[in-house]
Amino acid sequence: MATHADTQPAATTKQSYNDSLGGELETLIDALNLDALHKRMLKGRWLDQVLWMEGRAGKARNRYYISCVLSLLSVAS
Repeated sequence: MATHADTQPAATTKQSYNDSLGGELETLIDALNLDALHKRMLKGRWLDQVLWMEGRAGKARNRYYISCVLSLLSVAS
């Protein structure tokens, strides 16, 4: 049986993954024994960078897989 997540476009699924990852990390930051300023700094800078790197890693992975497939197709020809 297909779930709602299975039928969503990839961009929407990726966005919801980034949202859930951001929410989880934000919850962990809130649980730290730091003052409000340091928590705000972590959320504003570190969390933003982690989410950006997550997106770039996904793009790099996809490009790698595409290049592998293209390489296999050129060898098979």
